[in-house]
Amino acid sequence: MRELLQTQPHHQALQTCCTEFNDRMQRACMQQLERVDTRLLELARAAGPAGLRALWVVGALEPGWAASCAPSNDLDKVADALRWSRPAREFNLRSRVVRTATSVSYAKSTVDPTAYTLPGLDHVLSSSDVARLRAGEALVIDPWPRLLAPAQMAMAHEDLMRLAAAGGVMLSKNPCNEGASHGMLPLVEPGGGDGLPLRPPTRELLRKLAALPALVAAHGWPRRLTVPSMAQLGFFPADGRSGYVPHLDRRPEEQHNRREITFLVYVNAGWDAARDGGCLRLYDGDAEGAQGHAPPSSYTDVEPVAGRLVVFESGRQLHEVRPCSRQDRLALTLWVEHVA
Repeated sequence: MRELLQTQPHHQALQTCCTEFNDRMQRACMQQLERVDTRLLELARAAGPAGLRALWVVGALEPGWAASCAPSNDLDKVADALRWSRPAREFNLRSRVVRTATSVSYAKSTVDPTAYTLPGLDHVLSSSDVARLRAGEALVIDPWPRLLAPAQMAMAHEDLMRLAAAGGVMLSKNPCNEGASHGMLPLVEPGGGDGLPLRPPTRELLRKLAALPALVAAHGWPRRLTVPSMAQLGFFPADGRSGYVPHLDRRPEEQHNRREITFLVYVNAGWDAARDGGCLRLYDGDAEGAQGHAPPSSYTDVEPVAGRLVVFESGRQLHEVRPCSRQDRLALTLWVEHVA
C-alpha cells in the first residue's frame, strides 16, 4: 500500500490492494474446495451408493446454493453438480473467511443509527412506511422535498461516474454478479479527508443516506440496528449483459451475515427504462427462488432514476438487477445490520 501511494491516489491504491487480496483469496478458496470435492468423490466411490447417500444426508455433497439438486446415485451427476456450483460455493466460503477474520475490527467501525441522525429528513420515511417495511413490503420512495436538488444530483452522478472510471470500483468476484463492479465509499468524510474526488453535493448525499436508518429505528424495529461506516457504489456497464441474478442480500444459511435492511439510492440522471433497461426487479411472494428454484412469476420493476430510494428487508426480499444498455448504471447501497 505504501509503495502504491507513491504513484496512485489513496482510493486507487486501496482498490488495487483490495483487488489483489481478493484474487489471492479466490485462488486459495477455490483450491481448497477442489481438494475437498475430489476427496469426497473418492470416498463416495469407495463406499458405494449407501456411502454416497450418507455423505449427501450430512450435507457434504450438496452444492450449497443448489437446494433443488436432488440426491443421486450417479457419481457423474454428483461430480457435475459439484463442479458447476463451485464458483458460487467459493464466493460464499471467501465471504465467510473474510468476515470472520475481520469481525472484531468491523464491529468497532459500526455505530448506532442515532449517531448519524440529521434534522430535516423526517419526510423521507414515515411511521406508516416503517410499518409496511416490518410487514415485509419493499418501499419505493421518491421523497419530496428531494434528497438533492436536480442540479446537485447531476453533480453527484458526475462525481461517482468519474470515480468509477478512475479506478474507484473493482470488478465483482461474485459469480452471480458477473460484469458489474463495486467500490466502498465512507458515509462521512474522515477528519483528515479520504482523498476521494467528491464535491459537497455527493458528500451530502452520502451523509443523508447514513441518516436514514435512524428514521427506521425511531419508528420502531424489532431488532437493534447498527450502521457500518461504508456504503457500496455499484457500477453496471451498459453492455446489455451485466446484471445480478435473483438473490437475497442475506440467505438463511449465512450465519456470518447480519444484514437486516437494504437501502438503495439511485443517482442516474435522465434514465429511461424503456430505452436503457437496468430495472431493479422486486419479486413478489416468498424468497424460495434464492434457494435454487425458479423465482416467482410476479414481480415489480423499479426504474433506477435519480433521487429514488428503495428500502427492503435484506433476508426477505428476492430481487434482481436487470442488464442495461445505452448508459451505465450506478447505485449506492447501504446494508444496515442487526446487532448479534
